[in-house]
Amino acid sequence: MTCEHVTASLHDFVAHTLSPEESASVVEHISHCPSCARMAGEYELIVRAAQTLTEIWQNDRFTVATLSVAVRAIRTLVAAGTLPSH
Repeated sequence: MTCEHVTASLHDFVAHTLSPEESASVVEHISHCPSCARMAGEYELIVRAAQTLTEIWQNDRFTVATLSVAVRAIRTLVAAGTLPSH
């Protein structure tokens, strides 16, 4: 598996929607590729943050300021080249 394939598969990997074989390939690759491992970890953190924001929104405690912080963090990661921009 290549870095490009891992990047394209991150969403499905974090969502646990890849086949067992594809997941194993991603795990194998990120165990040997520090760049992809870092990207996968950051992507997972962003997904978790988005899930938390969704929970807060559903509990009527969501604020625009919180969303702004999350958007700035995501933009910073994309600008640093640690997340795909698409």
